[in-house]
Amino acid sequence: MTAAAVLIVVAIVQGAFLTLLLLFLFARRALHPASRDQYDGARAAVDASVRRWLVADGSVADVRDAIRAIPAPARVGYVAHFARGMLPPAQREELTRALRDEEWVRSALRGAVSGRWSKRLEAARALAFVGTEHDRRLLGALLEDEHPAVSVAAVSALPAVADEMLVARVVDAYPNLSPFVRGFLDATLRELRDAVAKALETRLVRTAHPQALARWIGLAEALDLFQVLERVVQLHAHEDAGVRAAVARAARRLPRKDTVQLLALIAADADVDVRVEAVRSLGELGVETVPFLSTALHDVSWRVRRQAALSLALLGEPGRGVLREGRNNPDPYVRDVAGLVSGLSDGALLELATR
Repeated sequence: MTAAAVLIVVAIVQGAFLTLLLLFLFARRALHPASRDQYDGARAAVDASVRRWLVADGSVADVRDAIRAIPAPARVGYVAHFARGMLPPAQREELTRALRDEEWVRSALRGAVSGRWSKRLEAARALAFVGTEHDRRLLGALLEDEHPAVSVAAVSALPAVADEMLVARVVDAYPNLSPFVRGFLDATLRELRDAVAKALETRLVRTAHPQALARWIGLAEALDLFQVLERVVQLHAHEDAGVRAAVARAARRLPRKDTVQLLALIAADADVDVRVEAVRSLGELGVETVPFLSTALHDVSWRVRRQAALSLALLGEPGRGVLREGRNNPDPYVRDVAGLVSGLSDGALLELATR
């Protein structure tokens, strides 16, 4: 075959491909508005039936029937969204009973053992609105799924499915999860605070792995588990700097005189990161911390000095007065940081202080 013949064949193939591509795009453009209109109409019908049901002017059967009209690919995701955000607990339980035996729900749950992560994701989403305590084992497997999207979706089902044993499994897995999943999990675990507190109380011991211990302390802080934080502060002298830093961060949730004294002690820690966290927390406990923050302005680390200055500035006039005096301090490092922070706007202060 000559070179010219080859070029002709290539041109024909490319032309055919381009023609098919254009046909596909035109067909998709023609069909998409129709499918979108179908989805929007079905969603509006579901919303209307839910509103009638919530004011006792309709039934959960009406909601179930309206849900059936939502296009199959979007059905599970949409129901998971509105069931979580719109329904009180009693109505969620009623909706669970109404939907559990629906074929589209059973089909979604069967996907929990699929080799395709998208199927497992659909199962996790379905558990968010039909899960019960009998689904503990299934949810446990989805929470530990190798794909982060699946484990994140499974988190939403925890309040309906979890018992103390499952919560304990989640707490054990928590230190090894990605920061994104941990952040999402924090919001969900607020509904299970008592069970989380019970699990943490037996795990916050000095012999635990330091990384796990630091992240469990962060979980107790995120959930405002005050009874657990009382135990946390006892770890302020832990041999691992990461644990001491976590204690310093968490202690700000206990605003009392003993906490101020403890953070002042931690602010003299040998590790710079620990001192920074202690000074940051002191700045959130009120004007009684000004003397300790003034001392921190003389720290050997510029990071600690900067955080001390930021914390003082955020305490209002008592702290800003210390910074004004600091601009005339004989120590050049104190002068520099006091002058720098004194000239910052309120917005810049907040941005730097939360980094």
